Amino acid sequence: MSVLLCTQKGFAGAGPVMSNAVLHSKYFTAREAELKQISLHLLKGEGVASIVGVAGMGKTQLARKYADLSQNRYNIIWFFNCKRN
Repeated sequence: MSVLLCTQKGFAGAGPVMSNAVLHSKYFTAREAELKQISLHLLKGEGVASIVGVAGMGKTQLARKYADLSQNRYNIIWFFNCKRN
């Protein structure tokens, strides 16, 4: 499981994006509805969006794609491996 933490540019300044994100899957398709739902949720000011589901359904790829598409809105985009101590 990976967690994506971001700070909005409006809160942290206008510096360059700092990120450890790797490129998203080139085979990513047909998840526009989920991407829009995440974006709308975060734009409302909720601050956190959880992506939950069974293993292998593409939660990490969805988070990576959102980060890739929305990187101009954030100063920091960081992924953490929650399986490690």
